[in-house]
Amino acid sequence: MTITPGMADIAARRERAFAFRALHDPALIAPNAWDPISAVAIQQAGAAAIATTSYGVADGGGLDAAVALDALERIIGTVTLPVTADLERGYSPTADGVVETVTAAIDSASPGSTSRTS
Repeated sequence: MTITPGMADIAARRERAFAFRALHDPALIAPNAWDPISAVAIQQAGAAAIATTSYGVADGGGLDAAVALDALERIIGTVTLPVTADLERGYSPTADGVVETVTAAIDSASPGSTSRTS
């Protein structure tokens, strides 16, 4: 079987997902980062993973998907730890909008990072 680039990407995502899941045994403690600086501080403190805040940054609920995804990408780009993202109902009132947001979050994940919604 020939592995195409798309298949390799899927395999890498699957591997990251299993590695992230393994961190939950027995329980995962993932401190919240608001921005890249707090993410770096959390990594330097020895955390196993990083979570984003409910809105990606402390904004009181006024973010749209583009701003939240930008915050997520900046956090992922500064650390080597897995990052879990609380995507706050997908930042959309429609199912298609939620799918678009979640897909963008998954696509932004660097090696060793995992994104999730709540």
